[in-house]
Amino acid sequence: MPIETLLEKEICISPYAKFIETAWNWAETNEFAMQKHGFDYLSNINKESAYFKVVLMLCVEQSTVVEMLLDVVNIMLFETTFEKQKIKDVIYQVISQVKTYIPDKTDAELSNILISKISYFLYHHVLRLV
Repeated sequence: MPIETLLEKEICISPYAKFIETAWNWAETNEFAMQKHGFDYLSNINKESAYFKVVLMLCVEQSTVVEMLLDVVNIMLFETTFEKQKIKDVIYQVISQVKTYIPDKTDAELSNILISKISYFLYHHVLRLV
């Protein structure tokens, strides 16, 4: 689909996406829990609490549910898409919020990053076209 057409499409949070707010980083802990590298996932209980937001999403390739720790840009993206909006409007809103914190990126570079993130989350059914 041409980018101009994509930008005019409306998106919103998919009913398949589930978000978790937590005081500990369980997503990263669970990702490494089965690996034998000396990481004690139970030590997570003893760490200082903080703020983490995680999305549970479909991993299409493996037919499983995956936990993904969200960065600030992803959180802003999702906060903007709880109501359906055109992709170009979502991108504009997120860029206007983050460009003061990421001064070394142009609006075009930020837009490309957001288009990649939106495509990724559409593929994994966290976002959906309306």
